[in-house]
Amino acid sequence: MFEIYAYQNSESLAGIFNAIAAIMGAGNYSSAIAIAVVFGFVVAMLAQALSPERMDGWKWLAGVVLVSSILMVPKVTVGIVDKTGGTPVRIVANVPFGAAIFGSMTSQVGNMLTEMFETAFQTLPGSAALPAELAYQQNGMMFGARMVIRAIVFASASW
Repeated sequence: MFEIYAYQNSESLAGIFNAIAAIMGAGNYSSAIAIAVVFGFVVAMLAQALSPERMDGWKWLAGVVLVSSILMVPKVTVGIVDKTGGTPVRIVANVPFGAAIFGSMTSQVGNMLTEMFETAFQTLPGSAALPAELAYQQNGMMFGARMVIRAIVFASASW
C-alpha cells in the first residue's frame, strides 16, 4: 500500500483518488483507450510505410504500450494519512500505479521537509524556539498565519 500524507485535506484527496479509480475502472475509459491504441497503431503503420526513418511509428507504439502497461494498468491501494490527526487513514483501492507512486513520492518529500523544519526550529535555544502549539503538523495551513501573528505581537511588545 502506498501512503500519501495530507494536512487537513484528506477528504478531498480521498475524493480525488476515488474519482480516478472510478474513471479508470469504467468501461467507457477502456473503450476510449482501445480506440486510441487502434488509431495509434494505424498511424504507426502509415509512419512505417511513408517515413524516411522507418522506425518512428514503432517507437511511438512501443512507448504507448510501455507507459500504459506500467503506469495505467496495474492497480494498487492507497492510504491517505492525515498528519494533523483529524481523521483516520482513508483507504482507496484500484488506483492506477502511476498516480499512486507519484502522489506517494511527492507527499513523502513534503512530509519529510515539514518534519525536518519543525525539528530544527523546535530545538533552537531560548525564545527563538518554535512552540509546540505553532507546529505545522498540528495547525496545517494556519501555521504560517499563527507564526506571523506571534511575530507581530512579539515585535510590538518589544517597542
